Amino acid sequence: MVLIIVVLLTPSCLKLNNTSKGKLLVSFTSLKAIPSSQVVRGTVEIKRNGRTLQKTFDLPVSQIEFNSIEEGLWNINVQLQDQDYHVIYVGSEQARVIADQTTYCSVTLSLNTADLLINVFVESDQPDTISVSLSCDGDIHTDQKSLQNGKAFLSFNDLRSAVWDMRLTLFDGQDEIMIVPETGAYGLELQPGRTNSFDVTVDEFGNLSVQVSVLGIDTVQNATLTNLEEGIQILWDPVKDASSYDLYRKEKDLWFKLNAVPIEGSSFLDTDVVEGEMYYYVINAKSSSGLQSGFSDPFMITRDTKRIFIGTYQDKTLYRMKMTSSGLEVAKQASLSGYPIHLHTKGNYLYAVANSSVIEFDSTDLQTIRSKSIGFVIEPSDFSGDYLFLLGANKIIRIDLRTLELNEYVISSVNFLSADQYLCTVADSKVQLRDVENPGNIIAETSGTYGFTEGDRLFVYDGNNLKVYSIDSNGLTYQNFLSLLETPKTVCIHQSGEYAYVAVDDGFYSINLSNMQNNKTGSLNLTKGLLVHENELFLIHDKYLKVYDLTNPMSPTLVFSHSFDSKIWVIFVD
Repeated sequence: MVLIIVVLLTPSCLKLNNTSKGKLLVSFTSLKAIPSSQVVRGTVEIKRNGRTLQKTFDLPVSQIEFNSIEEGLWNINVQLQDQDYHVIYVGSEQARVIADQTTYCSVTLSLNTADLLINVFVESDQPDTISVSLSCDGDIHTDQKSLQNGKAFLSFNDLRSAVWDMRLTLFDGQDEIMIVPETGAYGLELQPGRTNSFDVTVDEFGNLSVQVSVLGIDTVQNATLTNLEEGIQILWDPVKDASSYDLYRKEKDLWFKLNAVPIEGSSFLDTDVVEGEMYYYVINAKSSSGLQSGFSDPFMITRDTKRIFIGTYQDKTLYRMKMTSSGLEVAKQASLSGYPIHLHTKGNYLYAVANSSVIEFDSTDLQTIRSKSIGFVIEPSDFSGDYLFLLGANKIIRIDLRTLELNEYVISSVNFLSADQYLCTVADSKVQLRDVENPGNIIAETSGTYGFTEGDRLFVYDGNNLKVYSIDSNGLTYQNFLSLLETPKTVCIHQSGEYAYVAVDDGFYSINLSNMQNNKTGSLNLTKGLLVHENELFLIHDKYLKVYDLTNPMSPTLVFSHSFDSKIWVIFVD
């Protein structure tokens, strides 16, 4: 049986890197069942210059689309599978995509080939050799094997998926003993895309019995995905009778094969990953005889190495830490020309404010990419989205991290700032909430000596009270306060938004924002700063970095501690 699909390539309106693109549409004619199975899914794979795109789909479908296809010659391969992932129909063709033209290509699908395994059992002890002859519409295949304890195993590959006539000839040395069956032949129906196994028994009288056993291979059931420093490691339980595996990763609605050659073990390291992205993987097990399990259920993981960046004071060093099962380890380090006063990441870049400069690093290897001199800067600085805000003499400096372009905004007597969704400045005992896109625009203000903006809240320290305000379209709405005799160093909020953590000289406070109940964790020397990442609190004081578990937000539990040779000045975790 022959099936025809039509492949339509049309130019796309997308232009990427000045390369003309097209759209590939695959349409199928009606599909018919073969004797034992019905196709229910398919795969279309296109290749060009080492680039492979693949789509899987369930039948029936009206069309399959590949968007943004570069011009050039593409190899197109199509497979249709049954419910057990046996490849029933196959076809291939080439199509040349020309800029601003429509290219049509028809792919003829035909039945896939089949493999055959014959397990022969001869009950008589007289024969020592057996010959098998197969014939189908003029095609003839033969094989001969010695009998060991009356058994022999014969295999044939890439046979036509059809009914083959089988005849057996038994020998004792060079002498032919019998032909089975004596007249005619026994028909073996071979199903495509698999190894067809038959148990053939010949009794002492030459009677023949055949038992059909269609072999299969299981799918991968369990896999463990782990974020390593080098990438995402995928480990899976080996599948019985599998000799190799293919691993696919989802990109939008496409599945890309990651391995250039078959994976003979049961592990793979995906190094082409981006921090914070969710990745989906499926695994296809394959046997040496060509059986395929088909895709496993998807396994997923978010790329999250929980990178911890530390800047130290005396030795002016930048560290990238990583968390392991046993604690904290230094992954990379780099020297700075001045001590760092602020750190922040954006994508795969790390930004450090040090020695009156903003330095952009590769966040993985801490290699310097570019820098920007910013002149005289007072220590307070903070980040908001694409911007870095720094405090100068009677001015606010804003640097766009995308371009490192610098803008200055004159604000007299300003002595403190913080930033998050909003910019907060303090001048003349006034805490002012500002628009990050237009820092000259004051959204709201209130009295206070320090102000910390976190999400949609503003924390103001005024007269030994830490006041909490909500921020909305009407400006500031007062919520509550906490009597706090110690001057706060910084404030951060739990990921749930229901709790706040305030650093002071000798420890930190855990605060329930709904009722202002609080607990203090003390006995810490000169707490410099703290921040929350996911369900952990990271705190720096003196030469120590401490990590607390926030399963109970009001009672943080110390889980890790790491000491440095120099005093820690700043931290950032992503």
